[in-house]
Amino acid sequence: MPKNNSTALEKTFNDLLKKENDFFNFAGESLMDGLWCWNSVHPESGYINGKFAQLLGYSPHPNTSVQIDFLSLVHTEDLEGIQSAFQGLLSNSPNNPLNIDVRLGHTDGHYIWLNLRGNWIADESEAGQGLIGTAQCIDRYMESERQLHINKDYYENVIKGANIGIWEGNLLTGEVICNERWADMFGYTLAELEPLTYTTFLNLVHPEDIGKIDVSLENHLKESGIYELEFRLLHKMGHWVWVLSRGEVTKYGPDGLPEIVSGIHYDISNRKVNEILLEKYKDLFERSSEVAKIGYWELDDQENTVFWSKVNKQIHGVSEDYTPTVEAGLDFYLEGENRERMKKVICESLEKPMEFDEQLQIKTQKGKLKWVRLIGASEYQGNKSLRLYGLIQDIDEIKKVQLQIKFREEQFRQTFNHSAMGMALINIENKLLKANKSLCHILGYTEEELQKIDLAEMAHPEDLKVNRKYIEELFQGKHKYIKLDHRFIHKDGSVIWANISMSAIHNDQGQVIHYVSQVQDITERKHNELLLAHNAEVMQRINDAVSIGIWELDLGTNTVYWSPTIKKMVEVPEDYKPTLDEVYPFFQEGEHREALIDALGRAVDKGEGFDLELKVVTTTQRIFWSRTIGIPEMVDGVCTRLYGFFQDIDEKTRATKDLAVKEEEMRQTFEHAQHGMAFIDLNGNLQKSNRSLSRIIGYSEAELHKLTLVNITHPDDYAKSRTLMFEVLERKRDSYKVEKRFIHKNGDVIWVNHSLSAIKNDRGEYIHLLSQLEDITDRKKSELLLIDNKNLLERSHEIGKIGSWVYLPQENKVTWSENLIKMLEADNYKPHKLEFSIANYALKKDQDRIAEILNLAVVEGKSFDFEVEILSKSKGIFWARHIGVPEFKDGKCIRISGLMQDIDHEKRLKLELALSEEIFRTTFEHAAIGMVVIDLKGRLQKANPKICEILGYGEKGILEKTVFDFVHPEDVESAKDLFERTIVTLDGFKTEKRCRHKDGSYIWIYEAVAAVKNDKGELMHFVAQIQDISDKKQMTENLTEHNNRLTNFAHIVSHNLRSHTSNISMLLDLAVQDDPKVLENEYYRNVKVVSDNMNETIRQLSEIVEINSQVSSTLTSQNLLKRVHKAMKTVDPVVKKNKATILAEVDANINVLAVHAYLESIILNLITNAIKYRSPERLPELKITSGTKGEYAFLSFEDNGLGIDLDRHGSKLFGMYKTFHSHPEARGIGLFISKNQIEAMGGKIEVESELNKGTKFTAYFRIAL
Repeated sequence: MPKNNSTALEKTFNDLLKKENDFFNFAGESLMDGLWCWNSVHPESGYINGKFAQLLGYSPHPNTSVQIDFLSLVHTEDLEGIQSAFQGLLSNSPNNPLNIDVRLGHTDGHYIWLNLRGNWIADESEAGQGLIGTAQCIDRYMESERQLHINKDYYENVIKGANIGIWEGNLLTGEVICNERWADMFGYTLAELEPLTYTTFLNLVHPEDIGKIDVSLENHLKESGIYELEFRLLHKMGHWVWVLSRGEVTKYGPDGLPEIVSGIHYDISNRKVNEILLEKYKDLFERSSEVAKIGYWELDDQENTVFWSKVNKQIHGVSEDYTPTVEAGLDFYLEGENRERMKKVICESLEKPMEFDEQLQIKTQKGKLKWVRLIGASEYQGNKSLRLYGLIQDIDEIKKVQLQIKFREEQFRQTFNHSAMGMALINIENKLLKANKSLCHILGYTEEELQKIDLAEMAHPEDLKVNRKYIEELFQGKHKYIKLDHRFIHKDGSVIWANISMSAIHNDQGQVIHYVSQVQDITERKHNELLLAHNAEVMQRINDAVSIGIWELDLGTNTVYWSPTIKKMVEVPEDYKPTLDEVYPFFQEGEHREALIDALGRAVDKGEGFDLELKVVTTTQRIFWSRTIGIPEMVDGVCTRLYGFFQDIDEKTRATKDLAVKEEEMRQTFEHAQHGMAFIDLNGNLQKSNRSLSRIIGYSEAELHKLTLVNITHPDDYAKSRTLMFEVLERKRDSYKVEKRFIHKNGDVIWVNHSLSAIKNDRGEYIHLLSQLEDITDRKKSELLLIDNKNLLERSHEIGKIGSWVYLPQENKVTWSENLIKMLEADNYKPHKLEFSIANYALKKDQDRIAEILNLAVVEGKSFDFEVEILSKSKGIFWARHIGVPEFKDGKCIRISGLMQDIDHEKRLKLELALSEEIFRTTFEHAAIGMVVIDLKGRLQKANPKICEILGYGEKGILEKTVFDFVHPEDVESAKDLFERTIVTLDGFKTEKRCRHKDGSYIWIYEAVAAVKNDKGELMHFVAQIQDISDKKQMTENLTEHNNRLTNFAHIVSHNLRSHTSNISMLLDLAVQDDPKVLENEYYRNVKVVSDNMNETIRQLSEIVEINSQVSSTLTSQNLLKRVHKAMKTVDPVVKKNKATILAEVDANINVLAVHAYLESIILNLITNAIKYRSPERLPELKITSGTKGEYAFLSFEDNGLGIDLDRHGSKLFGMYKTFHSHPEARGIGLFISKNQIEAMGGKIEVESELNKGTKFTAYFRIAL
């Protein structure tokens, strides 16, 4: 090879191509994509063969090499890697050839993935050397790998987005692998659950669900396919999370048995809530039907059968087992018009599709007449009638009320038309609707004329001014009725006095629909009253008053009578006869005049007398103080006369009048204020309160003096009120105003607008406080009710998956509610045209039908309610219910308001419910064990074939009996007691008992009874599973006899061994007495140890034998708390020595059946074990708790000691001589004896433990009755 390395390599490379042309042609076509060489001295130089050149886009040269700049072709990200690989090849020797994946540039600019493999070549002098190798295009493999990564990321994102937990379980090792979301579903991280095993998983499962998980998994492994189950897992925060688990076997072992099971967990808590809610709604609907007395019926035209629901039968007064027919059903309808109408409706419905709604009378089986409403429809297939179905409602009470109303309406009509008193109906706008003849006669108008006249125009102006307030208050709803004397202007212009009573008529919603007015002509009576008042009463008052002026107001003419004394005081002529308007100017303009006007108004309106001190101005402008007294006379709440006295008090009162006037004004304001008012001293005590305050909070003024702010303030508002009041008392503020709550005397909560302000003297000093209360309870209730209703509506829409919408036809615009936008996942929602909604959210097959329904609503005003499938982004196609109500104005549809409800889940639940019922029915009918349904009185409601086989009866024969009819006479009382106790505790039970076969013999059965409750936790019935265990019982008796023989054998062996060991012990003692030095003999010591051990073994064997031989005759009722306390006293020195803590939370009311000595031994053993096997890292703690579970009571001992490795020692935990710690006192007999003692008393013991954390032993005992 020439010394020029580049030339040598090129020559060698070309020679190789020529010499081995056939081979390389074959390899190039079949095995590789090219050959290359690279100069190690000049790295930028390299050569490739023709095929490789063609792959990279160069023109090919057959059998010759093409020179290239090798490094310039390498992708920048791969350059460092290939240089490093070449350097590694230089330092490692030719035994490790080059093998690397890189990207080389194509002449058109893209890169190609290639696998380069090569090795060193050198000439004989080793002067020239380089690399020669092959190239393989791996572009498609790298693309596959890239796509694999993309898919991996995609599925990871899908799993993350779908909130799915992934799990994989190894059936051989018990190891479980999960993703983080799996743990996050119930509040953990995977690290917190390590080591993650199947046991770890089961510890999180709800105890009621563990069994069905094991059964489902076992069945799945046998039958393969998809495994699917719903169960609950315990969240870290303590609540339960519902999970849907789906999985399947994904790997089988060499033996063909399942090895790996994989699947997903999905949080379905929300769905479960909805399912429970649906069950509640279903129960509510059924109960509502009974309350509303609505029954269901169906007539099958093909089978000629009739179905009546339970409520339907109740309406007809027949028993639940009654079987109706068409003919019998028609006979219930009252003979004549009702029955013929019902026959006609049925015939027409069977001839053509139609709906009907009839109100007819039936006669029940007991002969009672009753009104019913019958709603129905006919169902057709083509032209063929399939069935009639519908509802029937008991409307007897409603119908009778309607008839009564009709009777009352006729009664009122007759009274109205023929009454001697004038009567009228007036609408809420004070327009006359109807008037009777008497009213027309009184006023002189026809009914038509009265309907056109404004009623206010007929009223006397003065009386209208006085009475308008009362009339307006009636219209405002402040009064239910009013009664007053009022003057009207007759059509001929004369004045008519009338006594009027008006009352509001309300509809069933409490809204006023119109008013009834009754008018009595009292003109003649009024004239006589005024004449008598003027002649008799006035003269009498003059005689009594002497020097005091007398006055009287004529309410008819509005004129005032003044006695001569008054005329003299005001300096007017004796013949002066003023009108009321002429009297006012004699009183000083301003507050005096207004006070008189106000007092006169109150006297006339409310019958309030007055006694005023006012300034009077005479005709000569002399001003003096006067005392004016007014006395109203009221008849039936109406002022019929007003008179009084007038006195000159100028000299007596001028000095103090200003103050008196102010005090009087304050008093009047205080006493008659609509708001509650009170004066409070500077110590916070009540001084005086007005009537309105007593009315608002229900306490009299005397009672309020005995109360404090605490007594009447709502607890939630007290702190704030107290703070504000003290700020006023401490002069930090002069006043405050706040909304707060008081407690009314009757216990009601009263909302008030409360203000408190300081009253100061002329020096700015606080005198007392003024408290004012405005009752705002009604306003607050309205506000809170509005908020509650709004929240309730929004919440009901969310719960009911309901969205609302509005369509404006004239604008062709559809607007959706927020909840509807969420339901349809409408991103960037804006109000849109109707066509957009239909095109984007309805299936194509339904679009024309939906458009037609909406068009009928717009054109003809037809409301609609239909179900159709809808499209959404994430849910795809789902069922929805659409309800719409059109609104018209001036003959045009201006709006359609509607609702859309997602009913997809409900439809699926119906199918699931049907499936569930079918599963139970199938399970019940084909069960391998006997099953019966028992009501709360012990009656058998349903029995499966297996129980019939066990007891020898047919189903009908069994259902005629109660459960107690089959029980052995000796067991009847205890069986009844157990049954009654179960009804109280709502728990099931398991028992063995004797039952009577049909042939008279008795068989032993094992009975497991489960209590079935509704969603409210109310007991509905029992389901019992029954197995014939007669053969098992016989075997048990044989086994008992055999055990007795073994016990006797153990006694004999124990006795014989004890004799020999006693002899050995005696001989050893004699040897020591004979020669004490024998103690130093090793053989003696060994024999002594063996002898002692044998004695201990015999003692323990005797104790174990005694456990089972004595227990049955010594079981008595033992109180758990007493036994625990006694044991704690016994071990108290040990507890103190080891600085241990024992917390006993044992129910004092739990008594168990136990042997006194055994129970104490068990408790002592478990307490001392907890202290004996304490952890050196912490002080020992033991918690003792109790409870009941079914027919057992349990006692738990939970410590923080060393713990036990249950994976290693679980199977031998209670074995004899088994120890698990290197404690010097460990013998391995304590737990063995305790377990035998517990089981001998009919109980059991369980253990939970974790190394270095502690152990929990739970002993179960039978409850003492």
